[in-house]
Amino acid sequence: LSVWSMDVFALYGGKLFGRRALSSVSPNKTVEGSLIGLLMAMLIVGIYCYLNQLPYFYIALAGLVGLLGQWGDLYESLIKRTYNVKDSSNILPGHGGILDRGDSCLFVAPIMYAIIVVFT
Repeated sequence: LSVWSMDVFALYGGKLFGRRALSSVSPNKTVEGSLIGLLMAMLIVGIYCYLNQLPYFYIALAGLVGLLGQWGDLYESLIKRTYNVKDSSNILPGHGGILDRGDSCLFVAPIMYAIIVVFT
């Protein structure tokens, strides 16, 4: 929920309000889009916690997951830029390819696994 919320709202927030590039690796990503995505991911997880009576600790975790997801997204952009590939496929036109739906999980999944193992 957090990863995809961050991804979707960063895209649209950046298109609407983005002015400053987040990284030279991916010049279309903006600081403003990233912040909007992060805040919206935390808000959506907060609403989910409220509706399901879950601890609000998950809101902070959503922020961490959002940031890690952004790193995964930038890493995949670096790979595509290194190999001079615009899109990883044409299955989802305009989204940079099918890998853009899962690239955020590249960093999130192993770290979340470690957190779950350590704290449970």
